[in-house]
Amino acid sequence: MSVCVRYIEPQNNIFILREDFLTFVPVENTKGAYLAERILSTLKNVGIDCEYLIGQGYDGAAAMKGCFNGVQAVIRKSHPEALYVHCCSHSLNLALCHSCQIQSARNTIGIIKSVGNFLKSSAKRTSYLKENIRQKFPETKYKNLTAMCDTRWVDNHDGLIRFEEIFEAIVDALEELSCDMDSDTSSSATSFLRSITASDFVVSLCCMAMLFYYTLALCKLLQSPTCDLAAALQHIGIITKTFEKIQANVDLKFAVIFKTAQDLLHTVNEEVRIPRIANRQQYRANQNTNDPESYFRLIVVIPLLDDFINHLHLKFADHKSTLLSLYILIPSLCCKNDSNFQINAFKVYRKFLEWESLEVELHLWKMKWQQESEINHPTCAIEALGECNENLFLSIHKLLKILATLPVTTCTPERTFSTLKRLKIYLRNSTGQERLTGLALMSMHRKIDINTEAEIDLCAAKKARRLNILL
Repeated sequence: MSVCVRYIEPQNNIFILREDFLTFVPVENTKGAYLAERILSTLKNVGIDCEYLIGQGYDGAAAMKGCFNGVQAVIRKSHPEALYVHCCSHSLNLALCHSCQIQSARNTIGIIKSVGNFLKSSAKRTSYLKENIRQKFPETKYKNLTAMCDTRWVDNHDGLIRFEEIFEAIVDALEELSCDMDSDTSSSATSFLRSITASDFVVSLCCMAMLFYYTLALCKLLQSPTCDLAAALQHIGIITKTFEKIQANVDLKFAVIFKTAQDLLHTVNEEVRIPRIANRQQYRANQNTNDPESYFRLIVVIPLLDDFINHLHLKFADHKSTLLSLYILIPSLCCKNDSNFQINAFKVYRKFLEWESLEVELHLWKMKWQQESEINHPTCAIEALGECNENLFLSIHKLLKILATLPVTTCTPERTFSTLKRLKIYLRNSTGQERLTGLALMSMHRKIDINTEAEIDLCAAKKARRLNILL
């Protein structure tokens, strides 16, 4: 288990959000009570006062998020201020993943994975693809297909967008491989060629590329340690409203997507056709229309948008309830809210605040920003914290710190496991826990200069030696 902390570091009157790795913790079982005890004891051992623990972030595993016996529930029994936040990156990925489970999208993702694995499994096949990319797209930055991962959906963004951009080169490579002397290669290439030149595949590919183009920047933003929860929810709200607007004008948007699909098929001398429709079909859409654009709009883009929007609302409902009280402290939002602050909403943080003067502070804070131009209103917690005078707004200053340090994603702990994979190789299989953590810290904090001579002297002086160490 990887333990990381999120905190605010003041530097030259500027507040900087930091997420740092502390240590790897060996665990013997995955019960919530045991994991919670290991987390709290680890924090105490490294010198962190758990009285100031105000947030905890995990993925969606039942052992971590369980509301009765999960880690977050056990920790909140002794630290009720430590609100649980489900990783926003996981939530967005789950919404994307579920929307891609409709039949057309699911088949498209599966075909892209299979084609990528087929072309990358042989140096000969890869060379065919690279040569066609070089001839068809000499200025492109893509030289090959990338793997489609079941969990890391940022990779899927890149993989699907890349597949669309070099589609013509992939078709040409498969056409050449379909004439190969090897029967397995030629038969598989022929099968994949027919699959990726089918109308339903190309239309689904263009629809999903549109979806992934809109969410790619958000996926990358959520992985940044400097992104706070309020800013993350604002960006997610923008994405949600954008897709709702697309949904309301789906005819106009799909006309553009359909034209892109037609252009792709024309590059390989194909046309958009409606698949065979049976009178009695249980597992396939049978829309009563002869127009290909209307057919694919009904069976691809409308279900895709409906599902994605519904799951965006569903997956981020808990995040919004967590921020219900703190969210309106952001100046760009509190001025738009005509109602007064509900002081009881901050009761969970009462021990950190000057409770008697909090209501007055909230009123003065709102009046302060109503007198300012909207252009100058901070839009995130860390910006608002920089504009908050701690002497005048002591409690609000603390609340903004809490808002800024609430966890957004678990990307930092996941990156530590990538480091662990590089460190814990078979040559270091017997590395001790302390040494492993030290190597991981050195790998993650490479910008920190280490005095090698001082470290050697420290190791040499740890115990009496028969010979002096001279290097």
